[in-house]
Amino acid sequence: AAYSVGSISLATPSLGTFGISHASGGQGLGGYDDKMPTAWEETWGGSLGTSVNMVKGVGSSMNIQWASPSFAGSTIKIAYAPRNDGTAPNDKATGGTSGANADGVDLVLDLAPIDGVNIWIGGSKTNTRSQKPSALEDRDDRHEANVGGIFTFGPLSLGAAKTYENTGEQSATSVDYYVTTMFGVAFNVNDDLSVSYGVHKSEAVRTGIANTDLETKSVQLAYSLGGASIKVAESDRS
Repeated sequence: AAYSVGSISLATPSLGTFGISHASGGQGLGGYDDKMPTAWEETWGGSLGTSVNMVKGVGSSMNIQWASPSFAGSTIKIAYAPRNDGTAPNDKATGGTSGANADGVDLVLDLAPIDGVNIWIGGSKTNTRSQKPSALEDRDDRHEANVGGIFTFGPLSLGAAKTYENTGEQSATSVDYYVTTMFGVAFNVNDDLSVSYGVHKSEAVRTGIANTDLETKSVQLAYSLGGASIKVAESDRS
């Protein structure tokens, strides 16, 4: 069985933070897949998450990351996976670089110039190998990008992001690239009650056949009373 949790983080005073993520995720571009403000879960959370394309870079694979010390609110993160296939080796097992996916690297610039403002821009490249003899079935390297920001004004938080993933696939029916737009707004009515609204829309562009759009909208409410919480989400996918 795979590890349920597997990560090590070492913070140094002047050299930044070094992290090894085995199964917990959240490093590299994966930590920015959907940071939109919500009262409860991501817009696509729960059962609506099926088939949603997420730009994660090397974040879902076993990877190592270096995060620089913060300078004027800015942090640079570099993450590397020897095999970016979206999985982690099982307990007492080894990983390798066989198959189509080889190594991958993420680069993220995280900016927080003033209180209440967080802006990020990140990219990822994964080297791939061809598994087909035909030139049409060859694979290019996979490229991903994510640009977004969150702006907080007292109890109100606004967020928006745009992501792009070039799959590198060149067959007639494969998805050539994904473009995703997301935004969210959350309002803390008081210490116990918060509400939010979010939209997550992804377009799959294919060569030779029609494109596909997947849009998810969600209105959420969360209320806490002592040690108990009531959370409600009304979501729709089309």
